[in-house]
Amino acid sequence: LDDCGSPQLAARAPTLERPSSLKTSDPKSMMAFMGLPLDLFGKGSFFQPYLPLQQIDVIKGTASWLCGATNTIVTSQQEVDLLVNIETGAFEFRNPHLERSSALTAVDRKWMDEIIHDVNENWNEENPSTNLQFKGSDDYLRSKFEEYVFAALSVVKYQDFLVKSAANGVMVTNGSGGAPTAHDDFNPVWISEFRKTTAYEVWEKVTDPVIFDIVEPR
Repeated sequence: LDDCGSPQLAARAPTLERPSSLKTSDPKSMMAFMGLPLDLFGKGSFFQPYLPLQQIDVIKGTASWLCGATNTIVTSQQEVDLLVNIETGAFEFRNPHLERSSALTAVDRKWMDEIIHDVNENWNEENPSTNLQFKGSDDYLRSKFEEYVFAALSVVKYQDFLVKSAANGVMVTNGSGGAPTAHDDFNPVWISEFRKTTAYEVWEKVTDPVIFDIVEPR
């Protein structure tokens, strides 16, 4: 979050380098190898837990931003593509393309249903102190979302590999690490939009082209 305060800040990206080694048993090493954390709030983007009216002009002309707000003057701005009401849990999509690109696939829904089931099965509402199982715990949730992000990023690289292989007349079989249709599980529209971001540009430069050899693209 070093650069998150302004769209002009971009000091972190130039300092990033592709890792020269990998220790799969070390979570930090794996995170670095996968290019995480993504540079989501670098050049052309910003994050504000609360956006005051004095800074409302910052969102105009900014490629992407994530802000908290309670003032309807802010929430009614035409630059707002998605409004999330944290009190009701309602998502109001004002940009149809964003709604399509963030739509869950059938595989996404199945994955989320399994997580919800695990949490509900292992949570004791009457006596929370007994909730000591790993399955359904905070650490469990972190690991599941980490696996999801790893797999999604691996799919992006694998898709690049398939395109380059086809251009060179090389036939790739399922034994090469993943299925040719694996990107369908993560919404191809989302993958396409991700490729257009500055975060993708930075990530592409600091990650190995065959990360799918370590993390299965699925």
